[in-house]
Amino acid sequence: MRPAARSDVVALNAIYNWYVAHSPATFDLEHVSAEQRLRWLAEHEGGRHLALVAVDGGQVLAFASSTRYRLRPAYDPSLETSVYVEHTHHSRGIGTRLYAALFDELDGEDAFSEQGRKFGRYWDVAWFERSMPGPA
Repeated sequence: MRPAARSDVVALNAIYNWYVAHSPATFDLEHVSAEQRLRWLAEHEGGRHLALVAVDGGQVLAFASSTRYRLRPAYDPSLETSVYVEHTHHSRGIGTRLYAALFDELDGEDAFSEQGRKFGRYWDVAWFERSMPGPA
């Protein structure tokens, strides 16, 4: 396990774009370009926003990230975490170990399970859904 680097961009996209094309694990509908991945990587270089890779024999097998949850400032302590494992390497515990490494890196950071902080306290958020009739 190590921090993701610019040299990992092709491998990261190969892993992620497989999920774009074959899985509901991501709601992206289009493949991520190398330029998009480089911008993403620049946003995940330390602190609470990280990108780690699992490497075996020089091959990137998986990556994990902690990403800003929402843009509003009160959400700053909240993180969205993700792990993507190269699809031919599932069920080997790579994702579990990568999550553990990510959470170890985040230990001590200003990151909490509550969704927002305002007026000096944390506020939880509940999501509600209402079905809407489809087109006639």
